[in-house]
Amino acid sequence: MRKLTLLAAALALGATAWGVLRAPSARPPAPVPISSANADPLPQSKRSETAASLTRDLLRYQIDPEPRPVVPSADRAPLPEPPAPVSLPPAERLVGFVRRGGQLLAALSLPSGETVVWGLGPQAAGYNVLAIDEERVARLRRPDGTEVTLAAP
Repeated sequence: MRKLTLLAAALALGATAWGVLRAPSARPPAPVPISSANADPLPQSKRSETAASLTRDLLRYQIDPEPRPVVPSADRAPLPEPPAPVSLPPAERLVGFVRRGGQLLAALSLPSGETVVWGLGPQAAGYNVLAIDEERVARLRRPDGTEVTLAAP
């Protein structure tokens, strides 16, 4: 019988403990009513003016006033003059020389991107080969009439 009483007391204590653990923790505090002491000190008209000045449209950027012109100060040094233009190499290039049938020919790269092998005299595209010599130089007349001396690489 004593065992039965101890068992009943243990079960009652366990059920009580289980109920305490399963109960909600704390109730939320009741809302505090706003009294006249906690009310906003600004009158209604001032409150609307302040609220209007503090609101902004999140979808629009602020429009900045026109930028002021930049006035160079006297303590700045003048800008350096731009460098002189660099003379570009001719559009045509002498790639090398070829001997074909005992005749010396010049291998030329043209501005169009093609590489040709030409001998003395008028050629295609309005070019004219004026001179080819063994000193690794070729003279060429362009279609516009200007002459250029090309050296081998």
